[in-house]
Amino acid sequence: MLEENFNEMCWSLNELQANYILLKAFSEQKENLRAEFNEKQLEYCKKILSDSAEQHTENYYDNFLLIIENLK
Repeated sequence: MLEENFNEMCWSLNELQANYILLKAFSEQKENLRAEFNEKQLEYCKKILSDSAEQHTENYYDNFLLIIENLK
């Protein structure tokens, strides 16, 4: 069980890293992207990335708590 939780935590960290890279790239290129996409599309993209990061953060945290509880 603990190994499964740990694997989930590692997966979440990898996903968070990917989200961070995408959000950083998005932030740096936002002005260039404005020529190809409208503001609503850009905000939608940012929301998807932010929601995904939040979901993986919660998954990491939940699995961390489960591991801590099992170690008691």
